[in-house]
Amino acid sequence: SRGAADARISKREISGLAIDRTFITDQSLASNFVDSQTMDGIVTLSGSVGDLLAKRRAVALAETIKGVKSVIDEIKVTPSPLTDEQINGNVTKAFAADPAVRHYAVTSTVREGVVTLNGQVAHWPEKRLAQEVAESVRGVRDVRNEIALAPRAKVTDGQLEADIARVWGEDAWLEGTALKVAVHQGQANLSGKIHSAAEKARAYNDALVAGAQSVDDTALQVDWAAGEIMERNVRPVTTSDLTANTAVVETLVDDPRVSAFQTRVTVNDGIVTLGGVVDNLKARKAAEEDARNTLGVLGVENFIKVRPVNPPSDSVLTNRVEEALMRNSLTAFEPIQVAAIHGTVYLSGMIDTPYMKETAIDSVYRVDGVTDVEDGLILRSKAGVASMSDWELQHQIENQIAFSPLLDARKMEVLVANGVVTLKGEVNTLAARQTAMDLARKSGARSVRNRLTVMSLPVAHRPEGAS
Repeated sequence: SRGAADARISKREISGLAIDRTFITDQSLASNFVDSQTMDGIVTLSGSVGDLLAKRRAVALAETIKGVKSVIDEIKVTPSPLTDEQINGNVTKAFAADPAVRHYAVTSTVREGVVTLNGQVAHWPEKRLAQEVAESVRGVRDVRNEIALAPRAKVTDGQLEADIARVWGEDAWLEGTALKVAVHQGQANLSGKIHSAAEKARAYNDALVAGAQSVDDTALQVDWAAGEIMERNVRPVTTSDLTANTAVVETLVDDPRVSAFQTRVTVNDGIVTLGGVVDNLKARKAAEEDARNTLGVLGVENFIKVRPVNPPSDSVLTNRVEEALMRNSLTAFEPIQVAAIHGTVYLSGMIDTPYMKETAIDSVYRVDGVTDVEDGLILRSKAGVASMSDWELQHQIENQIAFSPLLDARKMEVLVANGVVTLKGEVNTLAARQTAMDLARKSGARSVRNRLTVMSLPVAHRPEGAS
């Protein structure tokens, strides 16, 4: 493993080279056509990509790199051969097929590939969800979200400040940050210091989730060096079961995919048990993800049952899944085979990247009638990955860890043997443990043995490893 000197990153390294390394490692971007320039921590991305999801992913990846204060997105999306009418038809179908968005009073129009959304929803997470569904549709170059929010009961500025602080305090991805908020006439003014541009974006979104009418984050500073100092002194997160239970319940209420269902939540020694019934698989998966991302949660056991209101026949369900994959900009041209048997969907075939694989599976989760997914998708061998030596793979992963704001490279060790990666050391949260595993996978690991210890977990609950 690298020593402490290697784990520290000089300001000179926060450059286009670091961004390019991340893009190439991710394998999901046509990195030859995306350029980056860095000045005083401000990254400007330019060039062109084939779809809007790739553009959004490029920005998200750049935001995760230590030292990046903000990202200016000038990437252009290549025009699609589809007509505006065809694109709008696909957006309409995507809305109708989505188990949550189909209930919203939202309409779309398209001009030159740019989708404009109109209508009204109750809360900001619903507005964001409608936009996410539209962005995933093949041919969409951009989305203008003009959906209005329904008038809410009057909330005092003081109460809104408390709500924002609560949402921040429950967010595992913001653990160890120094955030402040002052609300004036419904506008949340954020300040303090945070580790990364990605965390800044999350703090911004959390304020909107809490009910802010608008957010000003210009006074919120990104300072990864200060973050490292805080990480050295941070202690493992300990939360009472009652506090964790309340936090999980509140998080589920804020999620439009889950809030319509009566989800049972119990917590014992930090382990969350979820129960109840939902009518779609995405709601079940979202509830588990929400619980895992709640600060103080040490593990999740998901016993939620999926019971579609009108279960389709196997042939109808197969067609629905195939149509969903064809609408998605990343999976439309992937040779994915689909079979459905009594609600369980079996996927097989070759696919290019881990991100595409995740997108394909997530698209299936959203299909009405799916109760489970069996993943038989196999990643195509990349020439660059296939020829990578163990030393090169180790160096690649160590670089990714060094640039991640959630991880402390000084407390971690990366071992590689015949393409199999073993991660050892300590992290503070389950979110950080999962991040390390994801970085190893996307770097080209054949498999990952995750031996990282989560310091907030009692010894009895610490995982032995995963691959």
